[in-house]
Amino acid sequence: MDNTFGYVYVLTNPSIPGQVKIGMTQKRPERRSAELSAATGVPEQFQVAYYRSFEDAALAERIVHSVLEEQGLRPGSNREFFSLSAEDAQRLIDQVGERLEDAESTREFAEAFVTKAQTLLEKPKPLVSELEEALTLLEHATSLGDPLAPMLGGDAAWDLARRRKARPEVASMLFGRGRDLFEIAGDRGTPRGFAQSARIALELGNPGVFIDLWNRYLNGLPDDARPSDDERDYILGMLFAEFYTGAKVRPVVHAYLKVHSKVFRDRAKGLNADPDFQKWLESYVSTLEQRILERIKVPAIVLGLLVVLFIIKPVLCIGLVAGGAFVFGVVGYVRKAGRLAGRFRARE
Repeated sequence: MDNTFGYVYVLTNPSIPGQVKIGMTQKRPERRSAELSAATGVPEQFQVAYYRSFEDAALAERIVHSVLEEQGLRPGSNREFFSLSAEDAQRLIDQVGERLEDAESTREFAEAFVTKAQTLLEKPKPLVSELEEALTLLEHATSLGDPLAPMLGGDAAWDLARRRKARPEVASMLFGRGRDLFEIAGDRGTPRGFAQSARIALELGNPGVFIDLWNRYLNGLPDDARPSDDERDYILGMLFAEFYTGAKVRPVVHAYLKVHSKVFRDRAKGLNADPDFQKWLESYVSTLEQRILERIKVPAIVLGLLVVLFIIKPVLCIGLVAGGAFVFGVVGYVRKAGRLAGRFRARE
């Protein structure tokens, strides 16, 4: 997501009294004015009243437009004409330029963009135009360093791209914007941004890129800390959707999954996941040595305790072993009797 160097300009036209046109261009403002004046529907030529260059002119224009909208000076929400004088427009543009150089002001601008975007995204069924507006706002907020904007913007781009599937070139462009935002989130310390970007890579048919981003995601998670419930379930969902079903990519198992393999397998079991998926998960995230060690760990500990107890108090140890064997025998007998009774009732 690149900044757009250019100009925010103010144009006047004698045939449109009381209003000015405020826009942005990467060309010289005089050239833009000439292009607009060449339109057959314009009775008189536009005049350049003022312009100022910005490192990110699209962002500066958005802020100027937002301020004027809040002041009720924009007659048409989809038009670049505003009801104020050229002098007042110049002052506002200069104020925006000065405030963009102040960290506190840029933070306020970013928060305002995020708030407005969230209002659009939280609608039950946002329109395509509202999603596009939210995405642009979140891209600007990301440029200003807002911590929430990249992930929110990536999600908005993802949703919008799916709605535009009928136009593949538009969907591909939107997926690209989403990937950019998600990877910015990852670079700024939110590892899941890489995972979401990886999902888009698969959507675009790039399994190699998916694997690279998937590994970057897992590299960003702390090996020495147990995965949070949310992270664990997210990873399981990815493994099921993209590895076990879906595209069925199968990269070399990452060290993070090996370290926490039992956590993931236990969670899948606790969720009553598909038994075949559980078997696949066990074979993928854990080695044979790990599984053997897990299975003999408890018996080995019990055996060790019994040996120690036998050395200290052999009679008590023998009694415990005999009692344990008796209990296991009774439990086994009861289970077998229950199964036989079930079969008998089934026959009846």
